[in-house]
Formats: sequence, structure tokens, C-alpha cells
Amino acid sequence: MQNVACKKTNPWLALVLILGVAFFIKFYLVEPYYDSGPSVFQVGGIYASIRNEGPGYNVLKLLKIDDGGYHIKVYSNIFPDMPVEIDETALVIVGLLDKQPNTDPGISHVPIAKQNFESWKLTFIQHGQVVEDDLEGYYVWKETQKNYF
Repeated sequence: MQNVACKKTNPWLALVLILGVAFFIKFYLVEPYYDSGPSVFQVGGIYASIRNEGPGYNVLKLLKIDDGGYHIKVYSNIFPDMPVEIDETALVIVGLLDKQPNTDPGISHVPIAKQNFESWKLTFIQHGQVVEDDLEGYYVWKETQKNYF
């Protein structure tokens, strides 16, 4: 995969992106559920949390762990009950402007500070695959922002 990064980031675009991610975290990931899984988070692990607005559960995949925190992918799918097993091919990411019924906005990469992520009450569902396409947002972040939420 060829590494593609902007040489100069528009500061307004960066600000909008940061505010959008902060809004997403505040309203969709603040009140996760409980931990019934392993005590150590696993790269490739798929975790569920209770939705903050309305009934059901959302899922995320842990893409990478580094010294500063955890890198996750948040899927848009809403599960009415705590999932026991997930078909990864059915997981989707829908943006704020493309919202569909029975979905929440998703995001392909969110860098979360260790203490913030570790305070969430996540339920381990299964181990998944982290493929190169999953890391595209991580590579852009690594060359530009390097901030955590």
C-alpha cells in the first residue's frame, strides 16, 4: 500500500475533524457497558458497548496499541442484544450525513488515550482480523496529528 498523506493540512479541516471525533466520543462512547472479557485488550479484538442513546449495543475493533493509547475503529451497526458472535463482513461504517436506519455514525480511526480507553466498560466478543485497509486512518494520523482523545 502506498502511504498517502497531505503535505499541508488545512487547519479548519483539522479543527472540524477533531470536534467531530470529540462529539462522537462524547455522545456515542461515554457510557459503555461492562467487562466480561479478558483483562488485557487484544489488537484485532472486537468489543461491544451499550449505546449511549437508545437501546442496543455498538461494536468497535482495536486496531493498534502504542505508548500513547489505543487506536480503534467504531462500527455503525446497532445490535438489539449483546452480540455473542459477529460476522465481520456485515460490519459497516456510516457517516453523520449518510445515517441509515438502525445505525449510529461510525469512524474508521479514533486514537484514544490509555486512561480514557481503559475506563470504558467493554465486553470482548471475539478476535478479528486487522487488515491494511483498517490502518489507513492510523497512518494519516501518525503523520499529521498524533493527538489522543
